[in-house]
Amino acid sequence: MPWTRNELWYAPLNAPAKAKKLVAGDESIFQPQFSPTGRIHYVSDRNNWWNLYEYRPAAPDRCLVPAERECGLPQWQFGMSTWGFIAPDKILAAYSANGTWSLYQLNLTTGKEHKIAADYNYLSHLATDPASGRALIIAASPQQPEHLCTVKTTSKTDADKTEKIRPLFTDHPPQSPVSQAQSITFAAANGTPVHGFFYPPHNAAYRAPPDDRPPLLVLCHGGPTAATNAAFNLAIQFWTSRGFAVTDINYRGSTGFGRAYRLSLDGHWGIYDVADACAAAEYCAAQGWVARDKCIIRGSSAGGYTVLSALCFHNTFAAGCSRYGIGDLKALAADTHKFESRYTDRLIAPPTDTATYAARSPINHVEKFSCPTLFFQGLKDRVVPPEQSKKMATALKKAGFPVCLITYPDEAHGFRNAPNITHALNTELAFYGTVFGIKTDSPITNLKIANLPTTRPKPAS
Repeated sequence: MPWTRNELWYAPLNAPAKAKKLVAGDESIFQPQFSPTGRIHYVSDRNNWWNLYEYRPAAPDRCLVPAERECGLPQWQFGMSTWGFIAPDKILAAYSANGTWSLYQLNLTTGKEHKIAADYNYLSHLATDPASGRALIIAASPQQPEHLCTVKTTSKTDADKTEKIRPLFTDHPPQSPVSQAQSITFAAANGTPVHGFFYPPHNAAYRAPPDDRPPLLVLCHGGPTAATNAAFNLAIQFWTSRGFAVTDINYRGSTGFGRAYRLSLDGHWGIYDVADACAAAEYCAAQGWVARDKCIIRGSSAGGYTVLSALCFHNTFAAGCSRYGIGDLKALAADTHKFESRYTDRLIAPPTDTATYAARSPINHVEKFSCPTLFFQGLKDRVVPPEQSKKMATALKKAGFPVCLITYPDEAHGFRNAPNITHALNTELAFYGTVFGIKTDSPITNLKIANLPTTRPKPAS
């Protein structure tokens, strides 16, 4: 995959094939481009961190600013951009460190770098124009959703400022109910530091009894090479405004913490990510933040596989929600889209190792499940075919476990239609309310959960 290793080649246009030259390889290269003066610059993780480099044909390439932060991203799509020239000798670059993004300006003539003051903690899609010195970027803060910003610079000084141009969302939620992320670090089973964000429940109109502890949602991002951040997220605020605590984790394998951390999941998918999710729940419960018996795990796509593996091979969680998740690794390796067709070779094992694929596939161990499970699936999904969720739900139902499967005929991989997104959130809220006997404001009142015991907890306030 491009975040594992690739190669950067250079060749003059209309030159013979032998004129091509390997610039860099056996590492992960991101966003190569020419400077206004024609010099090649690129991002590489050869020193463990995605840092900026300058190509020098007659000497070793130069790392512009060696730092334990990352200017690169896993290239799931084309056109990703985190840096660019705003003048022949100046670079504007967005970096991630510990899940938080910051903007820096680098003067190539002096070698000096400075951080641009801003209230944003998430940045993406940087576009620069060296002719005018202007730049545009998508930014978000703990209390603001993503919106378009401009970065104004001058050629005489390094003084910069950012200003909001146009919000991408026309309606902003009230400020008071917003739950602020708290950065947390906890230890994995082998002592490795694992990173995440904790959101306490918060709604100015409600207050829980002083001796009560809220239920916890542990969120597992997809990829599994993606990463989460602490920017304003309406989906998280949906839960915190309704009395749930949320922990959003960057388990081992996530981007933004160096190459070694990113590749540590190789051969261990379904083991390390699952252990980290369980450790997150145990950590939050040990701090006294949440109810130990009401921990829930939730994830999409690769995160859905983490959910099913956690419910299958551990007893940490009392319920789980898999959104277009993976239950059968062998079937995934045989039937997914081209881009990820050999991804599991690194994450799990070579396809000839059928025993490992079988051992880590929840579909083969449904008897180990012990708690209610909710599935969401788009029927047009080509990344994780719908049969994955259908087979898991059918097997759990046959084994007598509480299960509910919700499908959307007009959705693919990742839900895009507003009515479906709303319905899925309200359905999930109703599911947890039914399972735990908690009163909710969900409009879904007729949710059918197969094999749910008739004797359930008395609804709590």
